[in-house]
Amino acid sequence: MSDGHSVVTSHREFGEQLRVARRARRLTQAQAAVLAGVGVRLWNEAENGRRSQVGLETMLRMMRAVGIEVRLVPQPAMPAEPDRRETVAAPL
Repeated sequence: MSDGHSVVTSHREFGEQLRVARRARRLTQAQAAVLAGVGVRLWNEAENGRRSQVGLETMLRMMRAVGIEVRLVPQPAMPAEPDRRETVAAPL
């Protein structure tokens, strides 16, 4: 996105954003993990895309530790799916 914001759509992208923000603040993984209240192993696995499941509270703490702001952005409404159920006429 050209406005300086990015949309993260995978755990690998999340990890890359953590790495970029951590390095910009000149923190080691150990320092960032302490600030977030998580283990160094979890931080390392998340940052390197090897941890696909991180709880929401943990993820928010990790992002705050390196100065990443979270914004919820609504997606455009999807067109309604047509009703694909078949109608079967039954004799009365």
